[in-house]
Amino acid sequence: MTCACDVVLELPSRAFDFSGTQGGETQTVVLTRATCVDELRELVVVVRVHAVTAGSGTLRVVAVPVAPTPEQPEVDYPDENTTLASLDVHAAAAGSLLRAFVQAPLPTHVQLRLVATMPSSPASFTSTLSLSLEGKR
Repeated sequence: MTCACDVVLELPSRAFDFSGTQGGETQTVVLTRATCVDELRELVVVVRVHAVTAGSGTLRVVAVPVAPTPEQPEVDYPDENTTLASLDVHAAAAGSLLRAFVQAPLPTHVQLRLVATMPSSPASFTSTLSLSLEGKR
């Protein structure tokens, strides 16, 4: 089997538990820091949903552009006003494959985040996901 794309980043299956988050609050987990995509002309965010229990909460994988600098490599400098891609994980069933195409022009670097918003009444809120960034040069 051949693929016409390059896998820029592969994150193995990982479990997340947001059950301790207070009702109505949002919690963000940075999944990847500044991933370089400057040589790509196309970019796709791929999420494999292994398990999810979100009740009425929301769970999204979000890609945002970042602009790291050599002077402060520990800081990503995200553009909080721009969302490159957003995938609703809470609405997906286990075994689902979710894909979001990032529209051109592409930034030089991307950060992936998992954003969980707990419903007003706290409940069980867990997921197991694996992710990848795929692109064409």
